[in-house]
Amino acid sequence: MQLISEIMTYDATFVSPDDTVLQALRKMEEWNIHAVPVCDSEHLVGILSQQDIAGGANGPDVRLANRKVADLMTNEVIFCFEDQSVDDVLAQMSNHHIRHIPVLNRNRELIGIVSLSDLANRVSGLSKEHAQELFRTFGSEQLSSGEMRTHRLASDSADGKF
Repeated sequence: MQLISEIMTYDATFVSPDDTVLQALRKMEEWNIHAVPVCDSEHLVGILSQQDIAGGANGPDVRLANRKVADLMTNEVIFCFEDQSVDDVLAQMSNHHIRHIPVLNRNRELIGIVSLSDLANRVSGLSKEHAQELFRTFGSEQLSSGEMRTHRLASDSADGKF
């Protein structure tokens, strides 16, 4: 059984809830990512995606760049623990149609992130059933694009919910 700790990205970046949206956008551009974990110290408190930012642009405040990350971030985030199996995390991604999952240690501190591309590129022995499920859930076009949700909605419920 392969663990997420064997394939995850350890040098993931994050932003603070007090950072501005402009600061978060700059970090997302610098790291070439579509979503960034939001941490208060090292504890995960949310996630901010380009979709969150685009949704905030439709609100009453047109000065979006100066708004705080906390105003737009999603508070409830799918996450996994570093000692979870790849199979468990693949199931989470498939069930929630997400491409990125923050990885926490058992103290609930952010230690990294795992993406669908990490799984596709590094997982040894991906079963035929899991590969078929990923293609059925995400489709071959979405597996190679950035058009999937990077986090889940607050109304979703599952294990691994903050």
